[in-house]
Amino acid sequence: MLSRLIDHLKTRGITSVMTTLVAGGFDEQSSLGVSSVIDSWLELSNVEIEGERNRGINVLKSRGMPHSNQLREFLITSDGIDIRDVYFSEGAVVMGSARAAREARDRAAATAREEELEAKRRRMSYRRSALDARIAALQAEREAESQELSAEIDFDEAVERQMEQDRRGRAAARRGSMLSDEDSGEAR
Repeated sequence: MLSRLIDHLKTRGITSVMTTLVAGGFDEQSSLGVSSVIDSWLELSNVEIEGERNRGINVLKSRGMPHSNQLREFLITSDGIDIRDVYFSEGAVVMGSARAAREARDRAAATAREEELEAKRRRMSYRRSALDARIAALQAEREAESQELSAEIDFDEAVERQMEQDRRGRAAARRGSMLSDEDSGEAR
């Protein structure tokens, strides 16, 4: 009888909302024999998590449209019904005060991780600055040694040139004195 009523309403384009109260859960296949003719089926339930009862909503079926298959918490507020996003933590969906506690714990853990990352960033910056300073000191030391060695090389080359000039001068002087001796020997 109920399935004929639902079918009649659907053929006339009438949207209908039907509710039922089932104690102790229900079986989708045998529940009133209407599963095959309804388009969307929502289950409202009381969910006990960590000793607290919370309201849950689950889309069992929604023909022809995508839908979530997750149990979600819903709250009845002064502004109406608020369906909360799924909060998954430590391998479980949490609701109610357990959710609030886990959200706080997860936020604290995220803050601690961010602080740890910031400390690592500061250490990296300090190490980079220290290494840059060491590199600059090594470059300055290299430049100073290079200038010192260049000056020593220039001095050594100047000494070599002077010694070569002195050698040439002595050789020329010897040649000159030999010529003088020869000239004076011829005259005798």
